[in-house]
Amino acid sequence: MNLIDFHKMRTAVQENAGRGSAEDVLGVEQRLWSALVSAGTFADVEVGHTDDPDRLVIAMCRFPGQLPVEEVAARLEQLWLDRLRYDFWEAHTLIVARGQVELEAASRTGSGGHYVTLHVVAQQAPIPAQRTPRSWRRPAVAPAT
Repeated sequence: MNLIDFHKMRTAVQENAGRGSAEDVLGVEQRLWSALVSAGTFADVEVGHTDDPDRLVIAMCRFPGQLPVEEVAARLEQLWLDRLRYDFWEAHTLIVARGQVELEAASRTGSGGHYVTLHVVAQQAPIPAQRTPRSWRRPAVAPAT
């Protein structure tokens, strides 16, 4: 779903449902942390919550530099669909850019239920520069005493 359509859908659900309680948000926060950590793709995972109705649950993490952003996007989307969203209704969008993937999502528990929103930012970890044999240095030897 494109970003503009997602924002329209998220706004519509926010206008027609109440946001999740602190306990509901904490549950999603814990599931998100567990999903990211156990995926085997993400490192430096930080998850929290805000009072912003557009991003009640937030996360930042890193992914290996050699992993294509399209693959990271697919993994984030699969985590959302399989482990994080509520069964009744969901909408999400992915923003894929050079070195970064964002997932914005919203889900609702039922026709009379609450909603929760989340925003995940995954950034590419820098690839360490490779040292060439020429750049290797022999450690200095202390003079004999």
